[in-house]
Amino acid sequence: MSDRPEIVCICGSTRFVDEMNAANRDLTLAGVIVVGARGSTVGIGAPARWSHSAHERRQHRWESP
Repeated sequence: MSDRPEIVCICGSTRFVDEMNAANRDLTLAGVIVVGARGSTVGIGAPARWSHSAHERRQHRWESP
């Protein structure tokens, strides 16, 4: 057993967002450090203006009421 914590990266298609969220939850509760998107559904029916760069998406969120 290593002195370092176990770290896992979860990534995949947004078609499997529910499964990825479940895996994230289970691994986190088991003490594993989980890296990756969580609960993200951007891209599934998202408005076209959100399909631009990450900077533009952040800018849109900051300007939203």
